[in-house]
Amino acid sequence: MKYLSLQRFKDEVLKSEGSPRTTSLSLAVGVFLAFSPFPGFHLVVAFFSCRLFRLNPVVMLVGVLVHNPWTLIGIHMAGLILGDMILFGKLTSLETFRLFPWNEFGLRQVFSSDFWSVNGHYLVDIYCPFFIGSLLLSFLFGFLSFHLVMRFLHRNRVHAEGKA
Repeated sequence: MKYLSLQRFKDEVLKSEGSPRTTSLSLAVGVFLAFSPFPGFHLVVAFFSCRLFRLNPVVMLVGVLVHNPWTLIGIHMAGLILGDMILFGKLTSLETFRLFPWNEFGLRQVFSSDFWSVNGHYLVDIYCPFFIGSLLLSFLFGFLSFHLVMRFLHRNRVHAEGKA
């Protein structure tokens, strides 16, 4: 059984079929999806994006898996805080989150229109900054990953071709 190592991943990416642009775009789209404000749909959208745009599915999966159980709280909190700072200039969503009646929230209330008519504004007040902040982080980290991987691939492909 072969274990995934950074060196092995580097070798596989450098040997992968397709242009450096396709490989960079695959990772950038994956990272974009990892930071997107639609948690839970990352892998589904990645699968259809690979098919639609003919991107490298392995490289895209690595980008999407930036969002994982160890990083999801940090990613979503960063999006929420950034959105709060852009919209309000201060942190307001954390206080709104605290005010939501979590002790009354259960399976019955999820389907209760009365509960949502009274308390739904809390989630809307939280989701708007989260959406804007996460979308901005998606574009920022997608853009950065594209350019960093392009630079990495061009530099390393030149060295790899010179050694061969």
